[in-house]
Amino acid sequence: GTHAGAQHFRCVQRFRGRRGDFFYRARMLIDGIMFSTKTTQDLALVLDFHVVLMAIRQRMPDKDAKEANLESVILEILQEHSLDAERDMGLTVSVCVKASFFIGGNLQTPYLPFARMSEVMGIWGRAVRGFSGLRRC
Repeated sequence: GTHAGAQHFRCVQRFRGRRGDFFYRARMLIDGIMFSTKTTQDLALVLDFHVVLMAIRQRMPDKDAKEANLESVILEILQEHSLDAERDMGLTVSVCVKASFFIGGNLQTPYLPFARMSEVMGIWGRAVRGFSGLRRC
């Protein structure tokens, strides 16, 4: 996949390994929150991960409810797909804020495991409040 516009970054990415074999992962940027899955050679599995990320996108809480409710929405979706965020998907999360006015590009936090989602959402909430009026990635 390719970058389809910063606000709607969603794709299955393909990487060539050192031995020439291919690896895949799913990534999706939703309202300033970047979701990324583990890298694997199993394309069918990564497509399943992409379906989960699309479900998260479709059921994303409104801005005012996001900080409090997103983690439970994701857990519900994972349960529906019989997946564990870390064991099965290797799901990690990052916050991405467009900061071109300040630094000439995007400001993105390191990826954290899903188990630290509450921290990520705290960072997201502070970024949204701190950069109010500015676009998220």
